[in-house]
Amino acid sequence: MTPFSPAYEAPTTEWLCRQPQTKQVPPHFKPSSIEDLLLPQGLSLLRKLQRQALENHQLLKKGHRIHHPADEAIVIGEDMIRPEARGIVWDLRPVKNKDGEPVSSARPLDLLAPMSTHLNTKLLRAELKDFPDQEVLSMLLEGAQLKADIPSQIAILPHLSSLSYGYESVQEELLKMHDRGWYEFHRDIPFCPWRALPQGSTSRKYEPDRHRRTTDGGAPRHIIRDNGGTEVTPINVACHGGEGVTPIKKSPYWPKEWKPSLLQLMHDINIILYAAINVFKEFVYSGTDDVFSFFNQIKLAPSEIWKTGLHWCNLTPDPAPWGTFVVEKVLGFGLSPNSNIAQRFANAIVYMFCNRFDLIEEPMLSQEKNPAIRSWIEARRSLGPTQCRLYIIKMYTDDVKFVVVGTQRLIRFLRCWDNLMKELGLIMAIAKKRQLGCASSWLGFLPCPMMALVAIPIWDLV
Repeated sequence: MTPFSPAYEAPTTEWLCRQPQTKQVPPHFKPSSIEDLLLPQGLSLLRKLQRQALENHQLLKKGHRIHHPADEAIVIGEDMIRPEARGIVWDLRPVKNKDGEPVSSARPLDLLAPMSTHLNTKLLRAELKDFPDQEVLSMLLEGAQLKADIPSQIAILPHLSSLSYGYESVQEELLKMHDRGWYEFHRDIPFCPWRALPQGSTSRKYEPDRHRRTTDGGAPRHIIRDNGGTEVTPINVACHGGEGVTPIKKSPYWPKEWKPSLLQLMHDINIILYAAINVFKEFVYSGTDDVFSFFNQIKLAPSEIWKTGLHWCNLTPDPAPWGTFVVEKVLGFGLSPNSNIAQRFANAIVYMFCNRFDLIEEPMLSQEKNPAIRSWIEARRSLGPTQCRLYIIKMYTDDVKFVVVGTQRLIRFLRCWDNLMKELGLIMAIAKKRQLGCASSWLGFLPCPMMALVAIPIWDLV
């Protein structure tokens, strides 16, 4: 007998602990805003460049393409920060006074603050306690860390010229992210230091007039320095331990990203198809599910939220003369670690589901009386654990694919999956994105289990 395709082996990793800030604020130093943190020349330069960036925003909004010169990025180095404030990440987001009114404030960012998430952390902690990839569990419970050691700079990088094609679409997405509580809008710099990443847009395949937002985590693409001569290291370089602006091909900081493939799926389908037709005499069902904004459902750790913001036109009810400063509190697109973290979360979800469903299925298989079925079960079990499964589940980031033998088993499968998603608190995509039947498309292909073939939908050939 042929075994299933090699099962995913989660990397053995250690819990990624959060670290507190080490430098103490001098007792005599009591800042309340960015004006108290920057030296006069630094504040003057910041305001000048902020207004210039806002003017460019207005041009992009009107559809003008802008070619940004190398020196247009706003970079305020540590040499322009007051000596008492250096070496500390400052949280400049307003706090509410006793009357509930926001007032300006400047205090060290609490890197150990509890993380708020809609995910069921108790369930994750309980069901993944023996999962080898403890690092991804720590990120789900305490916030994702990018492992990017970037300099203490205020760096507001200019947006991409492609933003002019989809400015309104991108702004609409920012507003939706804010409404979901995943983004914050502020009238001034929310942190010091702070990094604002370039935004762009690209047209959608089937909706060319509704553009998709892009983020350039590899910016700057050329070497730029602050006044003190320190380079601005791209997030996508720093998160792999690199220097300069050249992308890192093999990262020492992250385990290799493993994703399921179509070849693995079809190999496994052939195995359960044989059992369905020749042993169990049942149909094979195929389906898919989809997670809504999967990356965005993973929160960032407090230590990371000053590294991945963006600058925009006024989005707040009380406009500021230098625009709106957006704080991203969740994983987004454009940063190279994010796909790695999200896929490891997807692999953890499959691990939890299989543990649950195997507990349901194994007793039923053990009680089977039919001699032919018993013979098949024993032969499959001789190949090793999990080789007796009559279902397949793959999760390519947010795209879930499953194949199940038999109607009653399908019902049990769907109930188990639905229960896990509800208990976990994961937000799923709209019902229109789900499929169930004798065939269902996945990753642009249409596997047809009962026919043992793969079709390419004509709409993917156009």
